[in-house]
Amino acid sequence: MNEEILKDLLDQYLTGTITEKGRSELMQLIEQPEYRQKIEEILEESFRVEAFVGEEDMRLRDEIQFWLQ
Repeated sequence: MNEEILKDLLDQYLTGTITEKGRSELMQLIEQPEYRQKIEEILEESFRVEAFVGEEDMRLRDEIQFWLQ
């Protein structure tokens, strides 16, 4: 999996622009242990640069982190 594709899927999810196909693909990646660390790194970077700062964004971040557990 290309890291850019993973970043794009996460960005689409967080901005509410993800398609059903993209959402399904992202959920499959989240279930794979080898992608968990990379997903966490991408999320941390996204939130560190304050790309997503609203209340809804924090809910989505928490949701993804829950899936990673």
